[in-house]
Amino acid sequence: MVQEITSWEKDAETIKSLPFTGSFPVTIIGRDKKKCISNHVKSGIPKDEAELLEETWHQLIIEQQAIYKNAKLLFALDAGHDIYFDQPQLVIKEIKELIHKRLS
Repeated sequence: MVQEITSWEKDAETIKSLPFTGSFPVTIIGRDKKKCISNHVKSGIPKDEAELLEETWHQLIIEQQAIYKNAKLLFALDAGHDIYFDQPQLVIKEIKELIHKRLS
């Protein structure tokens, strides 16, 4: 997790600098902030640090929506870092929607 945190600024700048000029469907799925805070605390991270971490991550996910034209943003309830594992049906549903939009 330390590497993830220390790379945020650089990764955010890289993403913001990419030329997204095409019009294609995008869905951004964020994790459940409350669940992740709870998981962090259970793993020994102080609650205030866990809250700061997840609030920062939450804001970065929200900012990603502005990068893409017509992006859909949603948050997966009861999902941690591995959203595809915690909420597979949600991920499958969103992929199917993206495919349908692209083919339409």
